[in-house]
Amino acid sequence: ENHDEREQKWVLSALCLSLIFSFAGVVAHFAVSDLFIGKHPEGGLAALLLFFWCISLPSIMGPTNNIAVFSAFGVPTVINSNLYFFSWVTFACVVYICGSYVEEITGSNFYEFATKTPKTSKWCTLLASSIVVLASSASFQESYDCSNSTITKADTCVRNKFAISLGVFGALFPIAVLFLTFRGNLRAKLEASAALVVLILYTFGVAFITFGVGPGTSIGNQYFSTWISFTISVLLFVNCVAEVKSGSHDSDDVVGPARPSPGAMPPTIQEIEKAGQPSEGDANVEDVII
Repeated sequence: ENHDEREQKWVLSALCLSLIFSFAGVVAHFAVSDLFIGKHPEGGLAALLLFFWCISLPSIMGPTNNIAVFSAFGVPTVINSNLYFFSWVTFACVVYICGSYVEEITGSNFYEFATKTPKTSKWCTLLASSIVVLASSASFQESYDCSNSTITKADTCVRNKFAISLGVFGALFPIAVLFLTFRGNLRAKLEASAALVVLILYTFGVAFITFGVGPGTSIGNQYFSTWISFTISVLLFVNCVAEVKSGSHDSDDVVGPARPSPGAMPPTIQEIEKAGQPSEGDANVEDVII
């Protein structure tokens, strides 16, 4: 039994167990909802599903395993589109289930934090896509045998090393921004500067990774994640620039009286005198008191 057969059997077993656990969760959700939803059985089931998919996903996406992705002369190529795309969809669903369970038992609202501002959700998406860039680039480093001294200086391997560095920095910037957002210390110009740096990095990343002899020229994780990260960085930079120009920021609370609009006219003397006079209702109250 070779390596590919062992990986295929493991993936098949994990998918079968995932299907069984998912079916059990659906039945428990409707049959014994009071004993299941938000309780330890649901948490245990969600944790098992997350465990299986965290281990299975790299095996499914590994180009050397020839399951969903095949390595043709070291270049990853999707050979099973259904397994490739639905594996990512299933993994996202499992993460969502685990997040919902943690929210329910802790009383936290991760969705509210992730959507605190239109940009916060984009920073979260950029973090996830950058992690995929890092993981797929590390996988390519192994499948293309870039550690071999004879090809380590090849253009493809050099570009892949840049992709690994891009994945690291592309994840660090969103982590820093999200941390400052959570602490309430983020300022518009600082966020715009971070968005600009990320945009410059992924502009070079798209050029070096997905064009020419780059490691992400074929359809796969590296290709999709690089373009998604570039698109998100463009949207982030546009949002930040618009926010800086408007002079507002979601994390800055404005305290104090409202300022009049630029086109508003100052009140006249008659309006001020009228405002200082008591109304008829106030006069009646004074008569009753006297």
